[in-house]
Amino acid sequence: MSFSLTFHRILDNNIRHVYSGTPLQLTYRHSSEYPNMDQLRQRKDNQQLKNAVLRTSEYKSEYRCLIPRAPAFRIMSRHEIEEVVARLTRPTIASQGVMGTSEREMVKSQATSHPKYLGLKQVSDAEVEQIVNRVNKPTRMSLIRDKSTGSAMMPEVEA
Repeated sequence: MSFSLTFHRILDNNIRHVYSGTPLQLTYRHSSEYPNMDQLRQRKDNQQLKNAVLRTSEYKSEYRCLIPRAPAFRIMSRHEIEEVVARLTRPTIASQGVMGTSEREMVKSQATSHPKYLGLKQVSDAEVEQIVNRVNKPTRMSLIRDKSTGSAMMPEVEA
């Protein structure tokens, strides 16, 4: 005959449990974890969205769902409608232009008189050379970029 006891068997036959019965599984009440800032923000956004949907929607029993109210079909008084019509028919600043003319007329008048639209100004060969040299001069950023990528600009060889 072999003598063998497991840990659970020893606990079951423990003298403390013989007279009082097996230990009860005690469950304690505990509060849920405190929500973090993201959960609080999400809860607030959801509530605001729900309130907005309820405020701007109408329940249709035939579809059993909320359908957004169309702004064109709002119930308005005669005075509110007159205000909307007056606002929509009033000419805008863009349609009148700065001086009370339309945009098309302003462009036409500027095309005939503004120097920007009259054509290119005559430039001498020395000025052209100076402009080309200035535009082709490498910038500080392009030099830094060339050094970092290892692709230094090759100087042009004059023939």
